[in-house]
Amino acid sequence: MDLKKLKNKLFRRPGQRAVIAVPYIWLLILFLIPFAIVLKISFAEQEIAIPPFTPLTTIDEDLGRLNIAISYQNYADIFQNFLEYAQSVWRQ
Repeated sequence: MDLKKLKNKLFRRPGQRAVIAVPYIWLLILFLIPFAIVLKISFAEQEIAIPPFTPLTTIDEDLGRLNIAISYQNYADIFQNFLEYAQSVWRQ
């Protein structure tokens, strides 16, 4: 295929690409925002409060720095429970 024909085919209607891209961008945003919220909660520690998890970042105003507190305990618990479950199933 000739390069000029390919270029004309790709850039024939620039508005057409925008019309197709808008729903895809919208769906991507609507997927990523809830995914980011769940990911943030999964790295936080449980707390009896509202909201029921600790913040991941805090600002130390005296020193002027950002503190990040990430907990991997939730994933460790899931992995541990999975190993126990898998061992019990494979024994039978």
